[in-house]
Amino acid sequence: MHQHRRMGRRVALVASVLLLAAFTRAAAAPPANDAFQRTWARTDKPVADLVVSRTWMWGPDAFTGPLTEPYAEGPNGSRTVQYFDKSRMEITHPDAPDDGLWYVTNGLLVVELMTGEMQVGDAAFQQRLPSQANVAGDADDPTGPGYHTMAMVRDAAPLADGELITWRIARDGSLTHDPTLAVYDVRAAHRVIVPWIDHQVASPFWAFMNSSGLVYEGGQYVTAPLFVDPFYATGYPVTEAYWANVKVGGVYRDVLLQCFERRCLTYTPGNPPGWQVEAGNVGQHYHYWRYVETAPVVPAYTFSGSLGGPWDPATLMNAPHGIAQDSQGNIYVSDTGNNRIQKYDPHGVFLTQWGQPGALDGQFASPGGIAVDSQGKVYVADRGNHRIQAFDSAGNWLWSADTVDAGGPVLHQIGTPEDVAVGGGFIWISDSGRDQLLGLPLTGAGIGVVGDTNVLHDPLGITWDESRSTVWVADAGDVQLEPFNTSGTHLAPAFLVPGAQSITDVMVHATTGEVYVLDSAGGAVWVAPVVGSSGMLFGGVGDTLGRFNQPMALVQATIADTVWIADTGNSRVQRLSLSGVAYETLRDNRRGRYFFPGGIVYSPALPYLLVADTGLSRIQGVAPNGSFWTDWGAGTTVPVGEPVLLFPADVTANSTGALWVADTFNNRIIEYSQWGEYVRHWGTAGTGPGQFDGPLSVAADGAGNIYVADSGNHRIQMFDSQGNFITAWGGHGTLLGAFDRPTGVAVSGNDVYVVDQGNHRVQRFDQQGNFAGTWGEFGSGPGQFNTPADIAIAPDGNVYVADALNHRVQAFTPDGTFLAAWGSSGSGPTQFTTPIDIAFSPTGDTMYVTDRDNHRIQLLTRLNP
Repeated sequence: MHQHRRMGRRVALVASVLLLAAFTRAAAAPPANDAFQRTWARTDKPVADLVVSRTWMWGPDAFTGPLTEPYAEGPNGSRTVQYFDKSRMEITHPDAPDDGLWYVTNGLLVVELMTGEMQVGDAAFQQRLPSQANVAGDADDPTGPGYHTMAMVRDAAPLADGELITWRIARDGSLTHDPTLAVYDVRAAHRVIVPWIDHQVASPFWAFMNSSGLVYEGGQYVTAPLFVDPFYATGYPVTEAYWANVKVGGVYRDVLLQCFERRCLTYTPGNPPGWQVEAGNVGQHYHYWRYVETAPVVPAYTFSGSLGGPWDPATLMNAPHGIAQDSQGNIYVSDTGNNRIQKYDPHGVFLTQWGQPGALDGQFASPGGIAVDSQGKVYVADRGNHRIQAFDSAGNWLWSADTVDAGGPVLHQIGTPEDVAVGGGFIWISDSGRDQLLGLPLTGAGIGVVGDTNVLHDPLGITWDESRSTVWVADAGDVQLEPFNTSGTHLAPAFLVPGAQSITDVMVHATTGEVYVLDSAGGAVWVAPVVGSSGMLFGGVGDTLGRFNQPMALVQATIADTVWIADTGNSRVQRLSLSGVAYETLRDNRRGRYFFPGGIVYSPALPYLLVADTGLSRIQGVAPNGSFWTDWGAGTTVPVGEPVLLFPADVTANSTGALWVADTFNNRIIEYSQWGEYVRHWGTAGTGPGQFDGPLSVAADGAGNIYVADSGNHRIQMFDSQGNFITAWGGHGTLLGAFDRPTGVAVSGNDVYVVDQGNHRVQRFDQQGNFAGTWGEFGSGPGQFNTPADIAIAPDGNVYVADALNHRVQAFTPDGTFLAAWGSSGSGPTQFTTPIDIAFSPTGDTMYVTDRDNHRIQLLTRLNP
């Protein structure tokens, strides 16, 4: 079957002309197989054996061995080719009968050189620059027409039948009429009209294409038509014929040239018979164009760091009773049930912890309240050990005190210190074991303060009111607030907390003076403009975000207009606005760390990285340098009414910042705003349109359409931005277009790339699901895969695949040509253990790889442009 196609719109002249080096012919090679040998021998063996004297149609021999080039319709998305001076031989369908005329084809090489569209399938192309090589003559001729020149005149109208050909063409595409050329009597001999082509074939070429002569067939020389089909070797004409003055062997000569789909022919009247019509060296030109002149740049990346690390379940809080912040915003939590202190940065990222059960220095027995002074010293109410312990900000033990010297003959023993506060030069202690208020000097020694007796009944929380120089004590026994001055004198009156069942802590806003009181039994926070006035309540009993179970402590956050609350019964710390809007929770070291992370995307609208932290059923947002930004999902407690994530495998974003999450175990897709605010979701378990069986990957195109790798159903589903089903394609199998567990999907322009994991390959489709190409097979060599996981498109258009069980990342051109690979098995800085997904910074300068089983994100920095 003859192959041709529309050449497309006019290709503009490239402004900066590439200087081509002279072509260097590689070592001779025999034809690669019997079919190539037969094809070569028919026309060129008589020339090689000096039996006839005429132009070569292929060349004296091949100048490459057999090569494999990507081609969508070939087996495994490739075909066998071999290059000769005059063309390229190719076998696309090796399972076809090998005795047919079109079993060996020679490619539309001239069309590709003229347009820059490298063909990688019957309807698949990779755009490059048109070739600057000279169509005829010496490679260093600066004035001869090149393939890019012929592209500029391919739409010229055909001459009339029999018209003399007297037009000259220059390298810039300009045409001039030269009547003196009529002396050669070259005419328009045969008009070809097929879709997208309408041109005349010049008389010397038409005579040559229909000539007979000695050929080699069936092991002998016979006289027969040189070409069974006159267009087999050349293809249809894509330009008119033009004269040009070109340098041949260093001498400028008038040469007639005409480009056809497969070859360009030349006619030199002064040549000897048999050599007046010649086939140009399009095989050499094309090979240089494809592999040298416009060869893709091989990206070079080097490992430059990692983000995160494994989440440690041992850092989970257990009934936290105290919370404090230092002047830098670092958060200290008294992790009571674990007898330790945990420290976080202002964003809730775990920094360190110290303490263990016991009575030695630095050990704890059910620690309660915690406070930090202006110098960064940390004071802990060590309840079970009946003492106060002091530490520096790194957790190094400084001193402890179990008594207070009030200046009298008797030291006052500390009973059960519930909470501590710092202010007025003292560490204030609410002592429920002895129903007393104590003031300990900041050094732990010296004259302290003992509050008025017979006032407190089970004092718990305590705070320092700087504006009033007052110590406020939450007196749980009397369910009221008791004020004291810095001398320990009780200041009447005490204030009841309206509607409270029990009170565990109190906080006075440093700027507004508003009073916040925890009602532990009611799980609520009481807020009043001033002490004793009527106010508002927020919270309530529960375990969802913004509700509490026996909250024990609260402190004003350094983040504007928020408060941290120790939600003791839920073993977490929550941050809320001053009106009760819940923002986030802390419970362990999971922020900025990962537990079997999955998909990753760089959202340029933020700009932040979004990571599907699959093992912890949440999405994390981190800055490109790894600093924590936010998280949401089951691991952070979801607001009422929002869907709870269950092992989400992937996340994607569009240019506006909208996010879509593959909520894998819930068999649905969830859309969020760029800030993680829930928008909508769709999908249920099943096999119908819009249903899923373990969706593992999600991607968005420029029009807002969403593509889902519906792994268990072995298909790709496509939806609009509202979640309405559009189409699906695939099905279980090994044939092209079918899948065995698709696990990754990515979109680039009109191309949809799918990781066909069970078949260890990548398949490419258009946005309607029409198959366009494939590459890969099982193995560990370049371009082979072992259980590939996901796929990403870099800003330069190259395709990157997370080759999971080969523990590496591989890079390819858009048509599947292997470029490079990074990584090996392990946990070192240049190694992976099951890489799952890839993302790129907007410039492509940084590659981010989800290193799943090492629970981290690895960074690779690009070294070349």
